[in-house]
Amino acid sequence: MVVAIAGATGSLGQFVTAAILNPPFRESFQEVRILTRNPSTHIVQEFQKAGATVIQVDFTSKEHLAAALKDVTIVDVLGHTGDTNRQKDLLLDAVAGLDSIKYYIPSEFGIDTRRVQLEDPTIVWNQKIQREKKARGLGKFRVISIYSGLFLEGTFRAWSHIMSTHDSPIVGLDVQNQVFTAVQNADVPFSLTSKVDIGLAVASICSLAIKGTGKEIPDHVIISGTTTTIKQAAEVFSEYGTGPQSSESAEQPSTISNIAGSVTPHHSHHQSIKLEIIPLETFKAELEKSAEIIMLAWLRIWMSDGKLDFGSDNHNKLVNPNSAWKFTTLEEYITSVNGRPFCSDTPPDTRTAMEQIQAKIGLPPMFVRLLKYRRLNLGPIQPLDLEEQLAISLSIE
Repeated sequence: MVVAIAGATGSLGQFVTAAILNPPFRESFQEVRILTRNPSTHIVQEFQKAGATVIQVDFTSKEHLAAALKDVTIVDVLGHTGDTNRQKDLLLDAVAGLDSIKYYIPSEFGIDTRRVQLEDPTIVWNQKIQREKKARGLGKFRVISIYSGLFLEGTFRAWSHIMSTHDSPIVGLDVQNQVFTAVQNADVPFSLTSKVDIGLAVASICSLAIKGTGKEIPDHVIISGTTTTIKQAAEVFSEYGTGPQSSESAEQPSTISNIAGSVTPHHSHHQSIKLEIIPLETFKAELEKSAEIIMLAWLRIWMSDGKLDFGSDNHNKLVNPNSAWKFTTLEEYITSVNGRPFCSDTPPDTRTAMEQIQAKIGLPPMFVRLLKYRRLNLGPIQPLDLEEQLAISLSIE
């Protein structure tokens, strides 16, 4: 069985690829195929050393994509940069013409698109919905959509490339300026999942599909790494990162920049997070003044009405049976960035995606050394022989 990954080196894709290439999932696949524009990058070469088959493709050519996907069983589509909507459409067209494809995993990994409705057809989520409907309508293969809530690593950071006028937190959680701004209600739960956990969950789903009949896997898979509320998040950041307490304020920002959570000036690192509540109607009225952030602003509305709460209704036990790994908590994330996800002086995690995945699933040091030795000296990974399995079991004990 062959799994192909499009977007394997992206911000999320590298963790999916790394998880598939590592135990316990690697043994499920005869081949792990990476489709890439540039096979010479460091990360592609690292995956190749780990046993991946690297194929350089032209994502603007349906024929080229079809050739790269020959004999593939599972297609996993990731990535969101560039003209990827057109490319994903072409990729789906290529997949539709192949009889070998049994499973197709579209680029979701965020909101549960079944729960939301947006009128603007150009909004990314609507484009995802239409592509998913098209894929399911073909009736040629199983479509497995995966929803993971907000990305834990991106929720508390400011993103200047998203907001062209200023740096702004995408959902109003402004750690840098010590202000968390909720729409309507700060006590509604919402879910976040780390990219490492998403990668492992996707690898697990692919492995389950290969090993069994796939019947145990629903068409829509929901995972939730951790669940919190805006008020709880403020308290946790205050405790672990920015101060001892949180406080509420009845202030109602009247400009779109304040609605986006961009409040100045920069406060002391030791000051507690302040909570601000914006009435829903006030928030919607301000949105009409600027089309720039309407798509992202909907995330905040959905957070306020519970559409991002996956905490109690999810498939965590399906993708992570017997707790093979531990989902990252908000406290663990805050500690890992020293309570300062916005700061350039926060030491970055210099480990590769491969190393982070190996650490998460708890591969013993001897196993990791053995994998590195085999990659350097023996080429693509083969099943471990009895002597190697014994060595690994002894190292675990």
